[in-house]
Amino acid sequence: MSASIKAKSNGAIDFVVKNMKRDFRRSIKTLQSEMRNYQTYKESYDFMMFSPVVQKLQEEIRFLNSRVDELQYANLQLMNQLSRGQSSKKRLNKVSELRKKKVPLSTEDEYFQESIDEHSLNISDGVSDGVPECSEEHIVYELVEEIDNIITESEEVESSDVEEDEEAAEAVEEEAAEEAAEAVEEEEAEEEAAEAVEEEEAEEEAAEAVEEEEEEEEEEEEEEEEEEEEEAAESVEEEIEEAEAVEEEEEEAEEEEEEEEEEAEEAEEEEAEEEEAEEEEEEVYEVKINGKAYFTTNEKSGVIYAMDADGDVGDEVGSYVNGVPTFAK
Repeated sequence: MSASIKAKSNGAIDFVVKNMKRDFRRSIKTLQSEMRNYQTYKESYDFMMFSPVVQKLQEEIRFLNSRVDELQYANLQLMNQLSRGQSSKKRLNKVSELRKKKVPLSTEDEYFQESIDEHSLNISDGVSDGVPECSEEHIVYELVEEIDNIITESEEVESSDVEEDEEAAEAVEEEAAEEAAEAVEEEEAEEEAAEAVEEEEAEEEAAEAVEEEEEEEEEEEEEEEEEEEEEAAESVEEEIEEAEAVEEEEEEAEEEEEEEEEEAEEAEEEEAEEEEAEEEEEEVYEVKINGKAYFTTNEKSGVIYAMDADGDVGDEVGSYVNGVPTFAK
């Protein structure tokens, strides 16, 4: 009875151990497949990022960015030149308007000549008629007075023209000074822009150097990660090998246990067979108890067997105790 219970418990333990081993094998296979998939993805990503096509695209992107900066700077210069041209155009329009307002000298000369001719005609007419309208002194006085008035008016006009010319010259000088100042400002702005471009180029070079350093660091990190992954894969393989070795040892131990159990069972079976054989080897003879035929090995302390229909030894039905037959109920 105890042997059968022990055999059942050993069978349950063996079943649990086999299930655990099967689950462990499945988890190891899943881990191996995931490691292979990750390695394939990593190799594909590295191949794509370091391919000539991607490197060329990155160079074109950097070139286009620098070209955009240059075009923006050129656009800024053109806008400055356009604004300066518009301001210069306004100044020229003002100067032309001032010049249009000036009284030409030819008109004054004609007016002066006409006034003199009119006075000469009046004098000649008075003498030819023989009727002088006024005295000679009075005529000379009026002529001189009118000439003085005309000369004074012409001088005033000439002085106003000179003032206008001086104002125009001053305006031109101011405009030239402003243009010179603007030219200086333009040169300074161009120098500042050139310095800004140089600074941007220096910053870009520094940024490129930083990017190169970062790329080198990333490459080193990737190499370290690859080495770590390889080491991890190797450690996993070693663990798998160790697990397989442990599993083989356990299987061998199980096989040895099974062999021992089989040997024990065979020994038990042999003992049982020997006992049965010994029991069979015991001599029985026929006796009658209460008028019924039985078989027994000893009428004092032997076992009582029933007689079957064929007259052979049947099942055990009782025993003799101190010569008294006792039957099992």
